[in-house]
Amino acid sequence: MVIHYLQPHYDDIAPVLIGDPFRISQVVLNLLSNAIKFTDTGFVSLTVSLLADFDDAQEIEILVRDTGIGMEPEFIKRLFDNFSQEYESVSRRYGGTGLGMSISKKLVAQMGGYFNVKSEKGKGSDISFVIRLKKGVGTDLPVEPKLALSDDLFSGRRILIVDDNEMNRLVASTILLNFGPQIMVAESGEIALEMVDREDFDLILMDIQMPVMNGYDTTRLLRDGGYNGPIIALTASAISGEREKCIAAGMDDYITKPINEELFITVIDKWMIKKAVAPDQPEAVLPLYSLDGLYVISKGKEDFVTKMIQLFCDQMPVTLRDLNYALENTDLPNISKLAHKLKSTIDHLGIISIQRVIRDIESLSDENAPVSELIPMIDQVNRVIDRVVLDLQTELKGRNHDLAD
Repeated sequence: MVIHYLQPHYDDIAPVLIGDPFRISQVVLNLLSNAIKFTDTGFVSLTVSLLADFDDAQEIEILVRDTGIGMEPEFIKRLFDNFSQEYESVSRRYGGTGLGMSISKKLVAQMGGYFNVKSEKGKGSDISFVIRLKKGVGTDLPVEPKLALSDDLFSGRRILIVDDNEMNRLVASTILLNFGPQIMVAESGEIALEMVDREDFDLILMDIQMPVMNGYDTTRLLRDGGYNGPIIALTASAISGEREKCIAAGMDDYITKPINEELFITVIDKWMIKKAVAPDQPEAVLPLYSLDGLYVISKGKEDFVTKMIQLFCDQMPVTLRDLNYALENTDLPNISKLAHKLKSTIDHLGIISIQRVIRDIESLSDENAPVSELIPMIDQVNRVIDRVVLDLQTELKGRNHDLAD
């Protein structure tokens, strides 16, 4: 298991430094992502330290250290190349790496900095970058704009997130669920193609660097297959020409990581409006639940889907009983724990109507919210899950009858 920990040396670093937070975050995330991919045991650490202190500026080093597979000297020499055969084999196994380092070097160079690399095959790597940042004062800090958008902005919409990185999927899903859509996720381009072939999506968020089938190839196949909804690239690349490359592949727009929430929602809203359903069409009735997610996970195995339905019907009444008991006893920690447990089950079964509700219950319980706020939400969860259990019990009888025949 990989252990991640943060080791900032902030004592001597100025409280305000002026730089490009998005470029810095992009490089750090790329270094951490690569370190985690290539480290099966041991640790990955992030260290920020002061190298030089001037009257008006500071030179800092940001270091990512891992105990992973390490690199041969010849590989280190080509680490920042755009492409090599060695990168191709590594990328296909682990996901994008070489191109990410090439981009990172360009971004650091744009900030006037440089990289240091130390590595030994089988013993891990130390990769750091050094940048000089101007000292600032409190008034230089940006004022974050308040996002003033309706929490039902995307209500009734279905959005597919295609990304091989679990953390990226979680971040995008968490932001979007605050605005009411149904969220589905695909861990690869191949899974995305299967899901789009089986069901409709109003919009697709597409990671660029994925193993085996990247975002460009996935998008081209989606377009060739007839998907005409918006496809928005999610990429860690902020260099010139990347947007044009995405558009040429058939995507409609481009958002860089790390995600800026306001920009993220604004761009998605823009394309939702452009592709809005004509006003004379009736609003689609959302299904109570969907088994599509289970079919994708199991690659179409009916026995797995049947087993999951049985588990749901057996376990949900017990979980609801525990949730209601915790509410009666104002046991907020247990309410939060049970809501967290329900969350993945609700997502897997596509129970759209309470996806956001169960997350609200979890977060409100963590914040010691008044019980009066939790009662109507838990009541809704009870009503919806009871209906799903009844429907699935009927589904189960049909499946068992078919097996008997």
